[in-house]
Amino acid sequence: MHNNRRLIEEILDEAEGLDETTRVAFVNHACQGNPSLAAEVLSLLNAGTGGSLKNLLAEGLPQIIQNIADTEGGSDMDSDSQRLKQEKEDEEKLWRGMLVGEPFKGKGRYQIIELRRFGLMASLFFGKDRKLGTDVVIKIPRLSAYVESVDDDEISRDAKTNIRNNFRREFDALRKLENCGFVVHVRDFDQLPDGRPFMVLEFIVGKNGLELLQSSATGLAFAEVANIVRQTGKGLEAAHQVDILHRDIKAENFMIGKDGHLRLIDFNAAAVKI
Repeated sequence: MHNNRRLIEEILDEAEGLDETTRVAFVNHACQGNPSLAAEVLSLLNAGTGGSLKNLLAEGLPQIIQNIADTEGGSDMDSDSQRLKQEKEDEEKLWRGMLVGEPFKGKGRYQIIELRRFGLMASLFFGKDRKLGTDVVIKIPRLSAYVESVDDDEISRDAKTNIRNNFRREFDALRKLENCGFVVHVRDFDQLPDGRPFMVLEFIVGKNGLELLQSSATGLAFAEVANIVRQTGKGLEAAHQVDILHRDIKAENFMIGKDGHLRLIDFNAAAVKI
């Protein structure tokens, strides 16, 4: 049951900031082979439109798990969780130590060192820019969520098309905001040997908003909260000035450096006016 809860949490987390059309396609794809789970997750998301993900998880997730267990015995969810676990392990083994990107001294410029986050849409790897000697984040869309298969149905194909479009849209949004000091800086966009694109982002030494809250035994001081809100507002203002809507503002999507400086991250769900 622990794995089932984690799978549903990841689906909810990834889907919360998406527009309705993209959300339906994504949830159906993420719950492939389990239409009952997809229906329950979409129902919870629709019912919780005005609330937070924290409330959704606290109030609705236990009931979803119970409903699926009652109707299907949980076997499909266990299978989905196992597939995700296997894909995570495969991706980690495949890319660890790999050199990718434009040639530098006869090999790829970027070295992928270790997996830091495996999401339903993309994975985040810690890496090195061998040319500049700096730490970077390398973002790679998940294989099963990006590359089309002969077994895909129409829903899966639509979901993968949306993921491909969102990945490129995120890069375009960040490029437009490269002069803003309150948005994560994108360094590069290139292609992996298997045809998937990858994005290179600056590595920020610090914590995201949720980690900061969880690490504080007494909560954040008013001055700290005010500083976070002020900097977030500056990042959003810069985005709005170039017709970009982030659409997924939550504690996990801003990073606070050790110096207290904040940068917005994860523009995967952004709406970008062309």
